[in-house]
Amino acid sequence: MSDFIARPEAGFLIATLLVFLLAMFLLSRVLRFLLYRDRKRQPEPQPEPTRTRNTVIVDGSNVMYWKGGAPNLDTLIEVLDSLRSKNLKLGVMFDANAGYLVSEDYMHDGAFAMRLGLSAENVLVVPKGTPADATILLAARDMGARVVTNDQFRDWAEEYPEVAQEGFLIKGRYRKGKLWLGLGEAEISGAAENAPQNGGQVEVAGVGDAKAAFAIAAAELDPWPSKAALKAVLEAGGHPVVEGPHSLRVSDAPRFAFQDLEGPAAPSIEAHGDETKALVVTCGDISNTLSAANIRHRFEVYSYNDALAAYLHHDWPKDW
Repeated sequence: MSDFIARPEAGFLIATLLVFLLAMFLLSRVLRFLLYRDRKRQPEPQPEPTRTRNTVIVDGSNVMYWKGGAPNLDTLIEVLDSLRSKNLKLGVMFDANAGYLVSEDYMHDGAFAMRLGLSAENVLVVPKGTPADATILLAARDMGARVVTNDQFRDWAEEYPEVAQEGFLIKGRYRKGKLWLGLGEAEISGAAENAPQNGGQVEVAGVGDAKAAFAIAAAELDPWPSKAALKAVLEAGGHPVVEGPHSLRVSDAPRFAFQDLEGPAAPSIEAHGDETKALVVTCGDISNTLSAANIRHRFEVYSYNDALAAYLHHDWPKDW
């Protein structure tokens, strides 16, 4: 070993080794610094906001259509009053064109706030070209709030999966002129409340099993009236309709329509809803109207698991 150290080239080799070791040490320090810096740059994972049950964002451009199918600020004001009566904190958002629908002129945040009796900071009219849906959903996510609307936000479901969560969307409608809001209260309590009052009958089974589940309905009328006659019956019963070439859509129950009337296919209905109970009520209203006109009929409402939730009829007892 001493002979190797005594050689002239030994000093060069030792110096080279020391330089290599020093370089490796410095490189390790640089790598540690870079890894630490990148880790600091990455945002800390944020917990999901707690969805408070006392804060709601109202989709003003949607709600003002709830009564009668035409935009009306009085409808929105009634909904806001109902929400306030339940001690809910409110925010209202509108599409940019909302003012033109109710006043034939542009309305900014302050103008809407004055009409609605709210502070301007609780009202937002989105800029032209900005989708209100995304703004509403982003605000609801940031605030942990719920949204009052009948919009399903299907185009935004991938980006905002919370739209499919039970209770996130608060739906509402008018039934015989009376406002109903889906705030988690039971809309019906049993067969007696939903029984047609004009000769119809209802059998309810298991409605409470599907508080917020998807439901569908089927119907038969015997005989089926002409489209004109059926339209007259519905309107006489207080149900405005939108008429198509072979259909009648009930305006105050937008997911309920009579189809293929006087068309090539057999007549039927298209009726569905996000809540079994709400669909039973809707079918009960229509059944009342048909019963008053002495039209023999039956409605079957099925919950999300294909279970029969209700059977409504006039002079057509269940035969199975």
